[in-house]
Amino acid sequence: LFFGMLVLSTAAEIRVGRRLGFSPQRRAIFSGLCTYPNASFMGIPLCTALMGDWGALYGAAVVAAFNILFFTVQDVLFQPGKKLEWKTFATPLNAATVAAVVMLACGWHLPGTVQKVFSSVGGITTPLALIIMGVMLAQRPLRELFLGRFSYAVVLIRNFFWPLVMLGVLALLHADRTMSLALMVFSAMPSASLTAVFAARYGGEGEISSRAVLLSTLASIVSLPVMLLLAQAVL
Repeated sequence: LFFGMLVLSTAAEIRVGRRLGFSPQRRAIFSGLCTYPNASFMGIPLCTALMGDWGALYGAAVVAAFNILFFTVQDVLFQPGKKLEWKTFATPLNAATVAAVVMLACGWHLPGTVQKVFSSVGGITTPLALIIMGVMLAQRPLRELFLGRFSYAVVLIRNFFWPLVMLGVLALLHADRTMSLALMVFSAMPSASLTAVFAARYGGEGEISSRAVLLSTLASIVSLPVMLLLAQAVL
């Protein structure tokens, strides 16, 4: 369900970007910011704190959907000339994600030393992404964070519109309440910082992307509790 929502959101944002006359690079940034939530840095810790092991399992499944789409479809959007081939999906990252989901579902564990090494290396990813985003933001005055309609459009779509769409779908499906609340936690997360990193990597508008990510994260102080309260009342 979450995978389908990411696909729908990506297609919708690309169409909207074309209607607004965005360049291919700006469309890639817009779709990435509006589609992909901050699942790893914020979503998994919050979901695990609320739901324990089940939260971690749902989080692994969400991250799997995130990785498969972001590092394939979204990567192609950032590189318009690149063709999407089936072998693109056969990456070490996607294989590791699938293996992690299987291990969590089966209750398997790696040896202690190996687990510690993998955890240490994996733990570097989010801080590095935030450092890159912070460096890009430090180049401009903080007041510029609140300038421009682009960031506000991202906040409205990422923090409010798609979480409400997910809530409506879950209410219609009458799915398991624990699973539904877990999906709402991830759907209500702010924009992922990885989009800003990719924008900078491919010579795009990294600064604009970073401003949108930061504004979305600040707005989640209000939007996240509101969405979760609505979910608890409706589901």
